[in-house]
Amino acid sequence: MRKYRVLQLTAFAAIAALSFVAGIDASKDEMYGSPTRISSRAPEARSFSSQSGDVVVNNSTGVPVVVWTADGVGDGIGGLANHNGKDRVILDITAGDAGRVYVLNSASVPTFVMDGSRGVGAASGDLAEMFEASREIEPGSVVVIDPLHRGKMSPASAAYDRRVAGVVAGANNYRSAITLRALDGTLGKVPVTLSGTAYCLASSVNGAIKAGDLLTTSAVPGHAMRVTDHEAARGAILGKALEDLKGDKGQILILASLQ
Repeated sequence: MRKYRVLQLTAFAAIAALSFVAGIDASKDEMYGSPTRISSRAPEARSFSSQSGDVVVNNSTGVPVVVWTADGVGDGIGGLANHNGKDRVILDITAGDAGRVYVLNSASVPTFVMDGSRGVGAASGDLAEMFEASREIEPGSVVVIDPLHRGKMSPASAAYDRRVAGVVAGANNYRSAITLRALDGTLGKVPVTLSGTAYCLASSVNGAIKAGDLLTTSAVPGHAMRVTDHEAARGAILGKALEDLKGDKGQILILASLQ
């Protein structure tokens, strides 16, 4: 393998500048673990950068955006950063000798991890699918299948509507873990949470909503309400409330599960 000398910056300076987070916090995600920060490898990198073949790529302004090196046991470890040197992708080897990739969001917080032994993990907890919308629909809105426009969604506006399809994902900046048909374009479409946790617009029009209550559509456009008529709710259940609704209207976290 060809050896590369570091240009513009030493491996030590570049790795320290990148200061990779490298992984989901272990206290929150024991399953996927938390790799040691690349910046902590700096003393090692400095000691062997001239002979180990470490690779650092700087952009035109001198900011390191790519780092490849070896960890303390000799496994490869590296990552990619944006033009400001902020962490975006981390690659390493787990203690179980499997490959692992972390993807970080614009706030440098890990949101996805792919582990060769444990599979794929995500910070969000819902499955969504892209659907055409009959009009602009606010994230968190409860939607139903539009009877006048084939395959399209519209905000729910009637109680116990059996056409209920889910909740528009993205409310409270809570993004879907997986979005089906996401590569077909987004113009005129909305991601609809079909299963899992999501933030939903809710109303106390049918009584106070408490954690554990079954939810259905309501006459308040786009808002869910608690189920009190279980016969009418057959086929119109959106899911369950995971928290109490404070006030007459607002957003609550729900477990979407159509029934």
